[in-house]
Amino acid sequence: MPGYVTDSLSVGYRFKPFSFLKSPTLKMNFQNLTGAVVRTGPVGIATNATQGQLLDGTTLAAGSGAQFYVLPRFSMTEQFPRISKAIIKRPPRTNLSHTPVCGTGQQWPFWHGVQNAAGIECRFTLVVEMNKLERIVEHDAGARAVRRCEELGCEPYSDMRGGLFRPYLGAAHKAAMATLRGWMHDAGMSVRTDPAGTVIGRYEGAEANAPALLIGSHIDSVWNGGFYDGALGVMLGVECVAAFASRSIRLPFALEVVAFGDEEGSRFPLSMLGSRAMAGKAEGDVSQMRDRTGATLHEAMRDAGLDVGRMGEARRNRQDIIAYLEAHIEQGPVLEHADAPLAAVSAIAGIQRFYICVQGQAGHAGTVPLSMRHDALAAACEMVLGIEALARTHVDDFVATVGKIEARPGAVNVIPGSASLSVEIRSADAQCLERAFLQVKDLVGGIAGRRHVGWEVQDHQTFAPAPCDGRLVDLLRSGIRAEGMPEHVLVSGAGMMP
Repeated sequence: MPGYVTDSLSVGYRFKPFSFLKSPTLKMNFQNLTGAVVRTGPVGIATNATQGQLLDGTTLAAGSGAQFYVLPRFSMTEQFPRISKAIIKRPPRTNLSHTPVCGTGQQWPFWHGVQNAAGIECRFTLVVEMNKLERIVEHDAGARAVRRCEELGCEPYSDMRGGLFRPYLGAAHKAAMATLRGWMHDAGMSVRTDPAGTVIGRYEGAEANAPALLIGSHIDSVWNGGFYDGALGVMLGVECVAAFASRSIRLPFALEVVAFGDEEGSRFPLSMLGSRAMAGKAEGDVSQMRDRTGATLHEAMRDAGLDVGRMGEARRNRQDIIAYLEAHIEQGPVLEHADAPLAAVSAIAGIQRFYICVQGQAGHAGTVPLSMRHDALAAACEMVLGIEALARTHVDDFVATVGKIEARPGAVNVIPGSASLSVEIRSADAQCLERAFLQVKDLVGGIAGRRHVGWEVQDHQTFAPAPCDGRLVDLLRSGIRAEGMPEHVLVSGAGMMP
């Protein structure tokens, strides 16, 4: 296609899931632009030698050239209207399947030296549509699920710029709920929102009102959260239903895709509100819980068209549910290290979470001899190292983490009089979890005694381990084997729903 020119070009490119962990930065060269507007997406970084960083919406001068360096983490789009001429180039090695589509719908290959409306040197899926906005056509369900997770990572589905923050019943969460309902409907589901704000899509079985297999996760996010955390499990559930619906297959049971609105607790002080309500484990009157702005849960739910007084009605009867299945990112390095894409989960780790408060004696840093000090921070530091050493001797039983430590009064010339440290212990075995808690208490007591400081445990919370159903685990393992993938079984240490 030498010499082909178009008035408008959109370039979309996506990566094999998680290949960005090992991919280099992409470089794209555009020369002789007659006018261009940069659209970089959520984490795109666009620069050139003369203009520095090009923010979203920057217009390049007519006749200028530009280089764009884009971090290869998520889908991004650059729209370059009225580009006069450029050359498409592609490295010989790529880890993507390419099906470029021109404006007339005709498929065509692209190779070194092919001339078209833009010059690009990167690994990408190219779509050219004359005088239209970009429309990526996915050729498999996994690509569409990943793309939708990425789409939900940007405004209006995020309440922060340059990252993802989607708190329960905030503006971004409401927008995500509306879009998700549309995707569920398009996949062949009837859609409703339960009294706790959980979006539920249902695909009936061969018989109406049959018990359901629940598939899903959460769609809320912590501050600057990951695009795939929670959302991927929901999107894969939608794709699962879409695959059956497109073939008019009805199962002996119904399929329900659930998208919990609150799992992270990133807005109100109590987490997992949606799953607690569905499981019938509500925490009493939570209507007056307040977020950072002072808004109550009652007000937030009212503004979303929900009634906090009816949250208990979200409870599901056990006989109406045959199982719950959740696909989730590992949030750890084990599978990547093993070069394995999947693992079956045998259990969800339980948690012992508490604070150790150490009481010493404050004093002047220059006048109190070391032999006469009761340094709370020094004692706390020894406790941290002791807890780590204890966990290292029981690596097959539990993990332990001290994630936060504070010292008071916090002056450079004052011996700390008090200190506190957070401790979290996780294990898939309830007895190991309890035993580890007692061992930590013994260790802390010994250090406090030798250093002549006081101590106590505060804000102790316990979340019991949840073993997964062995039959489902075996089915997942056999499915992994059937796909020719290495078989791995892991304990999920990332937490659980009630």
